Amino acid sequence: MEQMTIGRLARRKIVDEVGSLLKERDGALVLTYAGIPANTLNQFRRKLKESGAKMLVVKTSLAKKAAEELGVEGFDKICQGQSALLFPSEDTIEFARLVSGFVSEHKKIVEVYGAVIESRLLSKEDIINMSKLESKDYLYATVLGALNAPISGFVGALNGIVRKMVYVLNAIAEEKQKNG
Repeated sequence: MEQMTIGRLARRKIVDEVGSLLKERDGALVLTYAGIPANTLNQFRRKLKESGAKMLVVKTSLAKKAAEELGVEGFDKICQGQSALLFPSEDTIEFARLVSGFVSEHKKIVEVYGAVIESRLLSKEDIINMSKLESKDYLYATVLGALNAPISGFVGALNGIVRKMVYVLNAIAEEKQKNG
């Protein structure tokens, strides 16, 4: 009787942890991992951790229960078989790149079932397309550059006008010195 209680407590703890990560990370990606050598999987986990993402291997039924308790729709459709849950970092584009790279390296073994990110159900193709986007930092820099360009141009034009005015004043001063 006591073992059953401990087992139930352990399952509850797993459901709570998955639910907490789903909520904190605003979703998860589900992929197969069966057949991947343990050291390869551990290297992938390290890369994920370095990027701020996280990987958990839990029973599918517990992952579905956590998603159901949070009201995450569509998770039950992508969570199937022996699979791993990958929780994204803040930079979901970099996360998608990392996952797509891993999947393409191990395409005969690894398959993405899908993801639920920011309450949207994403297919394998959506993840691949997301990985082709520029990073958030690059996009921010591009927008800032575009916003900064007119100001820089205006400052440059003002500098040009001031410079020309100084040349004209110098020329007038030199002319007055010669004549007078």
